[in-house]
Amino acid sequence: MYENITRDEYDTMTEEKNIALVIIFSIITCGIYNLFWIYHMVKAETAFLESEKSVPGVFFCNILVPFYSWYWLYDRSKSVAMRADKIGM
Repeated sequence: MYENITRDEYDTMTEEKNIALVIIFSIITCGIYNLFWIYHMVKAETAFLESEKSVPGVFFCNILVPFYSWYWLYDRSKSVAMRADKIGM
């Protein structure tokens, strides 16, 4: 699914964000920046795990289904940790 992503695009997707700035920007923009951040988190996670899941589908579940985002963060953090161990990160 993401085999056409270049290394530079992947690095840009996965660059570390300052959580304090994410919170401040989310407050200033009344939550719009938070939606942008969630979308990019889902996209980077999907690329890293080489998943076939639909990015828009997971994104909309995160914003529309109560408490799904907490479950998603818990579940994906386990998957990312297992994948990182496999590739020696």
